[in-house]
Amino acid sequence: MSWGAIYTQSWWGRAIKEDFGEVYEEYANPSPIAGLLSSLNNRSTYYENEAGTTALLQQLEDCELVETLGEELIVNGDFSDGSTGWTLDTGWSIVDNKAFQDGTGVNFSLSQSSVLTLNTLYRITFDLVTIQQGKLEVYLGFPNSDIRTINTTGKHTFDIVAEGNTTLYLKPVNDLGLPFTGSIDNVSLKEIIQTA
Repeated sequence: MSWGAIYTQSWWGRAIKEDFGEVYEEYANPSPIAGLLSSLNNRSTYYENEAGTTALLQQLEDCELVETLGEELIVNGDFSDGSTGWTLDTGWSIVDNKAFQDGTGVNFSLSQSSVLTLNTLYRITFDLVTIQQGKLEVYLGFPNSDIRTINTTGKHTFDIVAEGNTTLYLKPVNDLGLPFTGSIDNVSLKEIIQTA
């Protein structure tokens, strides 16, 4: 029996190895624990030994994935301290404690650097307070991030794995040829911590 392996009965009664390492690698993005439990729960009985005679003491069907949120990673997410912590590229300014894009900064981001760890799952929330035209894209890292695009006001929440680099970008883009014009508030970023 190899370290880190469990065994499950085949149709012929022979124990077949399931290796934790292989399952972990296959489901490394976005959630290794969720992928592992999903794979293991597809089997009914597990064994500690290759002969398939000693069952595991814990029933894997009873395992539940628990999510908790880490500490706040954004500095000055409500813009109450002006632009502190933020990089304001072309077209961005702070107006009435909100980040405002005037439409002249297509593809020029509002960003905060060194807030991410690569290959880590995060929850980002923010309020798109106003939008006159265009769309806003969210990147957790660049250029490989799973991009989310928003063109409606309200509170928005996304779970995204950080890729590319360690910077959060809120990037204004065109929609039907019209550049994004609008305002943002209450930006929050927290790591999603998953345990079984």
